[in-house]
Amino acid sequence: MTLDRPRPFHLTLMGLLALLWYLVLALDYLVLRYERIAELPMLSELFSGVLEEMPLWASIASGVSVWVGLLAAVLLLLRDRAAVLGFVIAFVGAAVAGGWGLVAAVDGPPGLLGVDGVTFLIAKLAAAFVLWVYARRLKQLGSLG
Repeated sequence: MTLDRPRPFHLTLMGLLALLWYLVLALDYLVLRYERIAELPMLSELFSGVLEEMPLWASIASGVSVWVGLLAAVLLLLRDRAAVLGFVIAFVGAAVAGGWGLVAAVDGPPGLLGVDGVTFLIAKLAAAFVLWVYARRLKQLGSLG
């Protein structure tokens, strides 16, 4: 399909930032999934114990958010309009997993997530939302095919 507009300069920048963000999340996900939690010095024992108790649905939502977000970042760099759908799915997955994290923090021991955990949840949701809005706007302008 021929694109209506030339490639905007900011598309490459945003695409690379999105790719970097989701690569870091993918690395984090793999470390947590393959039980290398003890090697992460920034996690407290309390928080790592909670991650091990994560229900299957929250784990699936987290995985979907990470891997679909990574795919959407690649699609954004390729100027494919499917990136919009990918970022929507990544946002919904992050919201579901983040919802479980907040419920676990409220119902769990005090100080479970701490400031860094809450900041990370907010950053994960904000990044997915901003990337979705950005990709949607590019699609509306004809910059994504």
